[in-house]
Amino acid sequence: MNIVWYRRDLRVNDHLPLSTAAKYGEVLPLYIIEPSLWQGGIYSARHYAFVFESLEELSVRLAEMGGCLFVTIGEAENVFRKLEEAYGTIRVFFHKEKELSESNRYHCLEKIGVPFEEAPSLNGETATIKSKMKWIRILEGEGELAPPKLKLPERLPDWLSEPLGKFRNYHVRGASIPLGQPGGERNAEETLQSFFKGRYMMYEGKEEGLLKASNYSSRLSPYLAWGNISFKTVVKKSLDELKEAKTENARKAINSFLDRLYSRFLAYGTSSPQKYRQLAIDPKTWNPDVQERIQTGRTGIPIIDASVVSLRKNGWLPYNLRAVLATFLCNGLQLDKHLVKEFLGSLLQDYDPCILDRELELCTSLSGKRISVYYHPVRAGKKLDSDGAFIKRYIPELASLPAEYVHEPWRYPGFYTLGYPVPMKDPDSIFKTIKLSAASTENKPNKYPQSSPEIGEQLSMDLFEN
Repeated sequence: MNIVWYRRDLRVNDHLPLSTAAKYGEVLPLYIIEPSLWQGGIYSARHYAFVFESLEELSVRLAEMGGCLFVTIGEAENVFRKLEEAYGTIRVFFHKEKELSESNRYHCLEKIGVPFEEAPSLNGETATIKSKMKWIRILEGEGELAPPKLKLPERLPDWLSEPLGKFRNYHVRGASIPLGQPGGERNAEETLQSFFKGRYMMYEGKEEGLLKASNYSSRLSPYLAWGNISFKTVVKKSLDELKEAKTENARKAINSFLDRLYSRFLAYGTSSPQKYRQLAIDPKTWNPDVQERIQTGRTGIPIIDASVVSLRKNGWLPYNLRAVLATFLCNGLQLDKHLVKEFLGSLLQDYDPCILDRELELCTSLSGKRISVYYHPVRAGKKLDSDGAFIKRYIPELASLPAEYVHEPWRYPGFYTLGYPVPMKDPDSIFKTIKLSAASTENKPNKYPQSSPEIGEQLSMDLFEN
């Protein structure tokens, strides 16, 4: 039996494992809800809601191709053992996942001796990519795979016959987000189309302000993270639009988007993971009071609190605010990166283990950006939200404050009547701590080679923005 193991590739278009499996006969498309992933880890209810919506559409599309999606709950190793018992011989097809810190999920197949074929998650990754232009030429020369015709299994174990709807209410910790993006391949395709119908012209529209960030973002990041659309599809569409662009501004905007896609590609690593000089800090674990104030957006530093509240409500933040928040938590409060990853990952609807690992690595390093404005939370807030509109949207206690006090409400004469907390740590003290850590790091020998200029400062701030 040919089994297509769906994980972070929830689509039918440009899906190499599905196309390959279809050549061998009967195909059993399978999604496994693994309790070890969904119970007590980073994954939360907002992720499950997105995944379930994706599975609903995937089920419809597979049915249109003559197939059927099967879903079950259990650890992958046990599920594949049961499938082997039911069919005698099985072969598993899946996309390779590149994760810097999480174990590869296919080790269970090696353990029980089940043959498998893994396809690269990002096309062209096996080539030696030395430049953006070479990367573009490789992807231009590759075709996209159309959905194949599928042959259903003639017999099916009883435990795989349960309807998809049964899994809708599978309990996962955390709260869902009513303002999150809906999952599914169709929504991914429509988002890509709408981006190139006009939104792309504002792609670098930082001057529009944080409240309008979604207007100049592609909003493709959750669809790329969960594989509702292939990376190759997005790149090829961008290249087609670039060829048809009529104005210099249009070409500039599309090239900027391609730069971000290339940065994302590099973040997955074309060879070994890039190492950076990490700031000399002694990572701390959660203090219950600190944890409570951070997770509820009550640190007393407006741009940080507004970012957390927005993230909780929307599941998304503009890339520059993500950098500010990650830098504040990892460098300012010197929290252990694993704790920060769990906190941010559980809230980000577009959580991608590899991308978030690399972002946190860059935010805690001297990767060319030195002591940037992002290291001082108040200065960062003033730079990104000069009129305080974003802060006022998400922190109602500050909604009526004059702009001159929004970023530093403790300076307001009537501060104690606002009901907003004092800063849990003085922002200038935070900046001083980071400067001392950076100075200490710079005085030590660098055991890692100099960071590549292609994935230095820009990547650290742009990694998420797709």
